[in-house]
Amino acid sequence: MKQVYYNGKIITLETQDAEAILVEDGKIIKTGTEKEIFETIQQEEVEQINLEGSCLMPAFIDIYSNLTELATALENTSIDTEEQMIKAIKKAEGIYASYGITTVQDSFTTEKEYKILEDMAKNEMLNLDVISYMDMKTSRSIIERNRRIVRKYINNYKIGGYKIYIDDLYKTYQVENFAQNAVDEEMQLMAKCDGEAALEQLIRAYERIGAFENYRPIMLNTTTIKKDQLDRMEKIDMLSNFYKTPLFDKNIFNIMWMILTGQLENGIETNEKQNILDVIKIFTIKAAYQYFEEDYKGTIKEGKNADFVIINKNPLEVILDDIKNIKILYTIKNGQVIYKNKEN
Repeated sequence: MKQVYYNGKIITLETQDAEAILVEDGKIIKTGTEKEIFETIQQEEVEQINLEGSCLMPAFIDIYSNLTELATALENTSIDTEEQMIKAIKKAEGIYASYGITTVQDSFTTEKEYKILEDMAKNEMLNLDVISYMDMKTSRSIIERNRRIVRKYINNYKIGGYKIYIDDLYKTYQVENFAQNAVDEEMQLMAKCDGEAALEQLIRAYERIGAFENYRPIMLNTTTIKKDQLDRMEKIDMLSNFYKTPLFDKNIFNIMWMILTGQLENGIETNEKQNILDVIKIFTIKAAYQYFEEDYKGTIKEGKNADFVIINKNPLEVILDDIKNIKILYTIKNGQVIYKNKEN
């Protein structure tokens, strides 16, 4: 059945605003004024979802965390069986969903975690889209056996690329080998760079290779990066994730508030201040681009997935200190409610 969302504030993150959205089979099929949408459906049987003045915006996309690590940390006892791990992962998914997150990352996936996530996908047990980044040193064989899910979801699970840790002890040729191997295998590389030398080596490696948009390497850094390095990264389409978010804090609006108030270290050498719209985009359209998903996630646009979050206040209109107190009312994945605030 088609669904129409109306009578609220809709943040599309597109140039075109919308008063209402029409959804069918988990996809946005039309946006426009309420008059336009209701004229479109006319006598059709449609589920009408009255927002009652609340705000609807794109669902959030996790930019860097570890689903299975969170799952393990949630359990008070050791996890000894696959059944226990699956139960813990389902609990972790619920936490992500309660904060409006519909796409999550499993960073540094090994053979053990992969087997469980793959089994959950085969049995259609994943409610969220899960993206694995494999340990480049120990889990390359997983990629060789499972190219079919590299950058392509099957039952809400895909492999995004490789993950590697690089510090100042690595030689230039070693870092270049990591980058070259990833490019040769047509894999995205996510590298956590610990130290100024490691950071510079990674940039130079991709400058030498000349790999651009097709690979979108991701740098996670623990040191300050300079403005001229950011400019060089932009030229080779190297993405950056410098916000040192607490691993288990999934409250995106609280993280946004911390970014805007300067309470979250970002590792960037700049005096530029961001506004709330810039910060929202970090967890929506920019995050979608990071995962090669910008064509079907990150904004509200005809043809994209119906992944929404409905919230009690419009973040573009509240004062700064109220951003952290915005409440998630519903989280919607492919047109289906996967979280409802019990207080609503």
